[in-house]
Amino acid sequence: MMDNPFFRKAKQLLQRLSHNGFEAYIVGGAVRDYLLKKNCSDIDIVTSATPEQIQQLYPQSFQMNTAHQTVIVRVDSLNYEMTTMRGCSIEEDLSKRDLTINSMAMDATGKIIDPCKGQVDLKNQLLRSYYPEIRIEEDPLRLLRIARFMSQLGYQIDQALEQAVYAHAPMLRFVATERFAKEWLKTLQGPHVLVALQLIQSSKLYRYMTGFHLTKDQLEHLMSLPLSQKESDILTWSTFSLVHHPPSSSYLRKLAVSSEVRRQVKVRLEWYEKRKTERWNPTSLFDATLSVVLDVETLRKKMQLPTMSGEGLEKTWESLPIHRRSELAINGHDLMKNGRSPGRWINDALRQAELAVINRKCINEKSQLLKWLEGRMFI
Repeated sequence: MMDNPFFRKAKQLLQRLSHNGFEAYIVGGAVRDYLLKKNCSDIDIVTSATPEQIQQLYPQSFQMNTAHQTVIVRVDSLNYEMTTMRGCSIEEDLSKRDLTINSMAMDATGKIIDPCKGQVDLKNQLLRSYYPEIRIEEDPLRLLRIARFMSQLGYQIDQALEQAVYAHAPMLRFVATERFAKEWLKTLQGPHVLVALQLIQSSKLYRYMTGFHLTKDQLEHLMSLPLSQKESDILTWSTFSLVHHPPSSSYLRKLAVSSEVRRQVKVRLEWYEKRKTERWNPTSLFDATLSVVLDVETLRKKMQLPTMSGEGLEKTWESLPIHRRSELAINGHDLMKNGRSPGRWINDALRQAELAVINRKCINEKSQLLKWLEGRMFI
């Protein structure tokens, strides 16, 4: 096995299960990536043990998915998903998986079990399913997973599988939103995303997206934008938000995207709108923060709008006397020392102090700031 701590620990898990009379194998993407000589940090294990038997062997584990009989086993800060084998054999379990390149298993000795000829398809860079129509009907999310693997790997799609995607496209609307969002994000972040979007366009999958409905024009707009696997999730969702009219992050709630990601996307869209009429200055740079500013400029570049130099913006940011309110030499307690009651005036005064320091009208020193505020009748 490759020199990977995940694989080493996984091998120990397989051996322990085997010593206790259970079959156990590494399956799916980890085997695929192993054969492709790629590093992986996500290993799934299939075993003949039931969830109850797994939890007896590993008391610190917990059952994550009752429907699929999946248990999370934590070993030395590493998490492994252990799922009870479907069917009577590992071969039967593998035959029920989405793509042949994900339908391989590895035992504790490193032996590969490959009943669906996934290794041949890896060599030929082909996405194929074993009885594709049945596989899609079992789980319509596979319609989007096929596009995701096209985006990530750049492989061609088998003719029978492509026909199944076209025929079953409407089934995508039955997928739960929380499952859909993760696959869609991975699709947009793949190095071959345009190929995937072309399949989504030609098969009309975009009409049945769970949680939102892309129009043909919006999809074409998305296809025209530069997308990158190196982008953060926040920047990818922000880019996707721009193809809507008006740009909006509200649909992300329907997609069960986390509240923090939604907040970050909303902030970027707001500054993107402000940036249409204003250039960055010390005050707006301070208010937005550097990460937001750079993301907004990236979004403008994607939309073929004039941009400001990232290097120049970073230099301006670094030259700011303070970068957050907590760095201000005064706080609310300092302002109330003269006996005044708390109130909104405190926030107003601190804001004026921030602006004075940022725009170099006053140095960031306690006595100087208090004197400056007193002269303007804030205290």
